[in-house]
Amino acid sequence: MLASAAVLLLGAVGSVPAASGAEADPPLPTSTTTPTSTTTPPGTPLPPSSTTTTTPTTAPPTTAPPTTAPPVTTRPPTSTTPAPTTTAPAPTTSPPTDGPVTVQAGTSANAFVRGGDGALWWRQLLPSGWSAWISFGGVVTSNPAAATIANGSVYVFVRGGDNALWWQGYNGSGWSGWMSLGGFLTSDPVVVPEGSGLSVFARGGDNALYRNRLVGSFSGWQNLGGVLTSRPAAAVSGGSVFVFVRGGDLGMWVMQTTGVSAGAWGSLGGFVTADPAAAADASGVSVFVRGGDGGLYQNRLTGAWSGWQYLGGMLSSAPIAVASGSDIHVFVRGSDNSTYWKRVVSGAPLAWQPLGGVATGDPAATIDDGGLVVFVRGPDGLLYVQRYVGFWAGWGQLGGIPVGSSPTAMSAPQINAAPVLPGPGLGFDACEAPALQSMSTWRLFSPFTSAGIYIGGVNRACGNAALNNANWVNTAVAQGWRLMPIYVGLQAPCSPTGVGSKLSYDLFTAASQGASAAIDAANRAAVAGIGPGSPIYFDMEAYAGNDSACSEAVRWFTTAWVDFLHQRGYVAGLYGSLCSAIVDQAAVYDNGRYRRLDAVWIAAWNDTPNLFGFTGSCGLSDNLWVFHQRIHQYRGGHNETWGGVTINIDSNAVDGPLAPP
Repeated sequence: MLASAAVLLLGAVGSVPAASGAEADPPLPTSTTTPTSTTTPPGTPLPPSSTTTTTPTTAPPTTAPPTTAPPVTTRPPTSTTPAPTTTAPAPTTSPPTDGPVTVQAGTSANAFVRGGDGALWWRQLLPSGWSAWISFGGVVTSNPAAATIANGSVYVFVRGGDNALWWQGYNGSGWSGWMSLGGFLTSDPVVVPEGSGLSVFARGGDNALYRNRLVGSFSGWQNLGGVLTSRPAAAVSGGSVFVFVRGGDLGMWVMQTTGVSAGAWGSLGGFVTADPAAAADASGVSVFVRGGDGGLYQNRLTGAWSGWQYLGGMLSSAPIAVASGSDIHVFVRGSDNSTYWKRVVSGAPLAWQPLGGVATGDPAATIDDGGLVVFVRGPDGLLYVQRYVGFWAGWGQLGGIPVGSSPTAMSAPQINAAPVLPGPGLGFDACEAPALQSMSTWRLFSPFTSAGIYIGGVNRACGNAALNNANWVNTAVAQGWRLMPIYVGLQAPCSPTGVGSKLSYDLFTAASQGASAAIDAANRAAVAGIGPGSPIYFDMEAYAGNDSACSEAVRWFTTAWVDFLHQRGYVAGLYGSLCSAIVDQAAVYDNGRYRRLDAVWIAAWNDTPNLFGFTGSCGLSDNLWVFHQRIHQYRGGHNETWGGVTINIDSNAVDGPLAPP
C-alpha cells in the first residue's frame, strides 16, 4: 500500500462571592434550590490570589523573539475529538459537543460549537426562533472565536488539527470557505474587532504571544514576546487593544497595542489561577481573574490601574465578561457548579446573583437586540440558554452534546447563507519514515499535512528503525504533522503468491491471529510514541474478491483486530483495496456478528482525491463511514519534490482519524 494524509477542516460557591464594601455574601445554594436534574441544567464564582499587590512576584515574561517563525500551511486543519464522558442520553443526529462560542449583533444571536464529530457547528436565533444545527464540516482542536467588524462581516477562527489557525468569513451574502493563516498555536485563538478590521491573538509553540491583524488583508503573524501560561484575553478601549496574559510568574501582564505598534509588557501582579477575561465599558477597561483563594478579582484602567479589587465568590471556572454601555457582565461557574452573574457598573460591582441549574462547562455570554444571553452545558451534555429580560427567565434547552472546553462570546448580525463545507486534506505515506529534516522541509513547502508511517507487522517491507523510540514521532508532531500509523501483518489466505505470510482459513485461528496483531500493534505504537486514542490502520493488501471463505476469514480477523485494539484504547482502522477488503467490510457494516471498523482507508488509484462517489462493480455506499472516517489513496508510488527534497510516496485524500488524536 503506502499512504496517509491529513483530514480536513474544519459553579456555585463554598461561600458565594461578596463584593467590596458592605455587600453581603449570597446564601449557599442547597439541593432544594440548585436543580441537578437533566431537565434543569445550569453556580458561583473564583480571581487572583490573596496576593493583591501590584508588583510582580517573579521576573516578568521574556520579550525575546521565538527561535522560528510560525509554520505556514496551505491545507485545512484536521483532527478527531474525544467521545463525550457524560452518561446522559444518546446524541442527536447533528449534535454540538463542545463549549459554545456565542456571536450576536444586529438582529440575532448565534452559537458556534465543536461537535461530537469534531466539526464546527452553528445555530442562529431567527425572528421565528432558533434554527437547526448546521455543520461547517471538518474537525477543530480548540474553542472557536468569532467577531463582527465595522462593515458587518463575520469571522470565525479555529485551531485545526495541524495546530494552525483557520478561518471562515461571511460578507453579508455568503461564506468564504476555510482558509489557513498558518502558525503553530498552543492556545485557543482570541479575536477582537479593531477599527475597520480585527486582531486575532494566540500563544505560539514557544509560549510567546502572537498577533495577526486583518486590515483589508491579513498581516501575517507578529511575535509580541512574553512567556504565556494562559490563553490571552483582549478588549478594545480608546482606539487601542489591551491584551492580558498570565506570565511565567503566574501574575497578570498587560500589553497595549495601537494599530501596527505594540507597547512593552507591564505587570499587574497578583496570583492568577485561571485564564483571564477582559471587557471595556464606556469609561475604562477591566480585567477579571480567579485568584489563589478562588475568588474573583478586578483590576481596572481609567487613567491608571486601580490595583486588584476583591469581588468575592468561589469559582470553579475561569470568568467570562461581556460589556454594554457602562455595564460589564461577569459570569462564572461556582463551587456548586451553578452559574453566577455579577454586574459591574462603571467599575463598581453589584451583588452576585445565582442563575440556578448545574453546569458542566464554563459559560458563554452575549448581548443581542433582545438583551443579555448566557449559554452553558448542562449535566446531560446538552446546550442550555437563559435570557435576561429585567429578570432571568429560566433555562431552556437548545439540544446537542457539548463536551469539553470553555466557551467564548462575541457578536454578529443575522446570517443568511449556509457555510461552505471544506474539502479533504492531503497526506502521503512512504515505506521508510523520511528523515526529520526532510519532514521539516515538506511541512513548510508541500501541500501535505499528514504522513503515514509503518510501525510494524510481519510483512512490513522497510525496517523503519527511526520508529524504535518516540523521538521521530515527537519531532514530526512538533513540526506540525499529523500521523497515520500503519501495521502490515498477516495477509488474506487467498492473497497472490509472494505477498508474504498469510492468515489461516480456519475462522477461530484467524480471529486469534487478529487479536495477536492488535496487541503487537498497540505495543509497537506505544514504543514509537503513539498513545491510546490514536488510530492504527491494518494494511490488508488486495486479495481475490470471489473467494467467500477467504472473505469470511478476513472478517473474523478484523473483528478481533477491532476488539483488541479497543481494549488497548486505540482506534481501529483498515487499509485495503476497494474491490476486496473494503467491499467485504461494507457487506457486514450493520451485521452485529462482526465488529465495525472505526475508519477505512480506501485504495482506489483513480488520480482523483475524492472521498465519496465510489460506484461501479466495486461500489461503496456514501452512507457508510461518513463521519470523518475515510481516507482515499488515489495515487500509488511516485516521486514528488518539495523544497528541493524528493520522496517516493503514495498520495491520499484524508478525512479520517489521525495521531495524535
